[in-house]
Amino acid sequence: MVIFPKKDMGITKEVVKHIAQLCRIELDQEELNYYSSQLGKVLEYIEKINQLNLEETSFEFNPHTQTNVYRVDKSEKFFNLQGLLKIFPERENNFIKIPKVIE
Repeated sequence: MVIFPKKDMGITKEVVKHIAQLCRIELDQEELNYYSSQLGKVLEYIEKINQLNLEETSFEFNPHTQTNVYRVDKSEKFFNLQGLLKIFPERENNFIKIPKVIE
């Protein structure tokens, strides 16, 4: 079992290899080097964020002011039925035929 690194140790290739095994993916040596470097940079960035003084920050802040726009569902008559039926290879009367999906 791999023990994950302590706060200042960074991400080692062994940790990346262990994570890859948990995800059932294979990584070659070049990919291990790349991902250990990238994950190390992510952890450095997270550490910078952790150093921020957020005591005066309201966590209820949301920069998105747009709200969902809903519309009433209503049925409408489709006027181009023959045009729609033309794109299907098999049809019968005003119905389309599809392969059987349930046995």
